[in-house]
Amino acid sequence: MNIKVIISGLALSSALSHANTPYVGAALALDHLSGKRSESLKNEAGNTVTFSKGRSLSANQINGYLFVGMIHNFKNSPLFIAPEFQIGRGSISSALDKEVPDNDYHPLILRNLNPKLKRDMNTSLVVKVGATIKDNYSAYGIVGIDASHFKYTYTYQNIDFANNVISGAQTFKKAKWKYTPVFGVGVGKKTDNVGINLEYRIAPYNAIKVSRTIVSGPDQETVTAKVKPVTSTVMIRLSYFF
Repeated sequence: MNIKVIISGLALSSALSHANTPYVGAALALDHLSGKRSESLKNEAGNTVTFSKGRSLSANQINGYLFVGMIHNFKNSPLFIAPEFQIGRGSISSALDKEVPDNDYHPLILRNLNPKLKRDMNTSLVVKVGATIKDNYSAYGIVGIDASHFKYTYTYQNIDFANNVISGAQTFKKAKWKYTPVFGVGVGKKTDNVGINLEYRIAPYNAIKVSRTIVSGPDQETVTAKVKPVTSTVMIRLSYFF
């Protein structure tokens, strides 16, 4: 009886080890930053100076990523499921350099916030579900959670309200981790212990909001910003299966 239990256990262990295959790899990706931005300044006179209103973000950057995962092939089925963790700098940024005349000052003053949104770190935890089609080719869908660290910076021009001139500047920064669902699709080809894949992913983030009042003596001005980024990625991935 004990021998049968041992044999059954070894058989089960062998089946599981065959069905579950860990893998590691690296990816070369083209990251695209899109979305919308709105930035304005309520000046000392109480009027609004608008720098952007629903303006599109647009930036591209080539980045590298590392990943580790585990693929489970279902017995007697072409279907598979694979949880995976990916990490990389994912650096990408979009800036707005736009001067807007502030008509409440004479002589006329040109205002500029020089706002910049930058992503400097990206991770994701996803699950891939798909099927092996033929000759070790596969197709799959991707769903999971994407986490990115964003920095939003802008420059406020100090105004000498008595003389209506610019007298220096201050730079402010808001840094925050943002989490969002990520979706995608992929195709791949596996040969022995090596696999190559092509994937597309998209991650729409909730808005990053800024509101800051700058006080100068009896006067004050307020900067307001709302940036809603969307990242999309096309990547070529090279995997090694253990």
